[in-house]
Amino acid sequence: MSQRSNYWFLYPLLGPLFGLVFVLFLLSFGGKFQIPNFRSLFMLMSGGIYLWAYALGGIQALFVGICDGLYAWKFRIVPVWLPLITAFVSFIGLHVVMGRPLPMPLGTALLNTNWLLFTHLFAAFAVWYLIRIIHRPSKND
Repeated sequence: MSQRSNYWFLYPLLGPLFGLVFVLFLLSFGGKFQIPNFRSLFMLMSGGIYLWAYALGGIQALFVGICDGLYAWKFRIVPVWLPLITAFVSFIGLHVVMGRPLPMPLGTALLNTNWLLFTHLFAAFAVWYLIRIIHRPSKND
């Protein structure tokens, strides 16, 4: 068993948090990414946004983590394309489960399909990079 496959749990643990950081980064630009009303601002300040992030991204991040762990168990080093592809597949799965067509016109800039996709990809890449920093491949791997 590869040492790197032991880090799969970081995807569901940190993936939604990195996705939330990315969304908050987009909100900081203002303009069409503003917080639309007081209820959203209260949710942001009260910590309810963390529950929202884990409710929306937890299962998808778990899927990415399991795929990463299985690949690392078999091949030891996970290439960057694997978490990105599995994040894309989980994004498509989210739309299928929600019964929404692709592309998904939602009307709000924050929930635009493109930004949701970029949020999934950013979260998967950020956790993959963190694991890569924690477990640098040696010449034996």
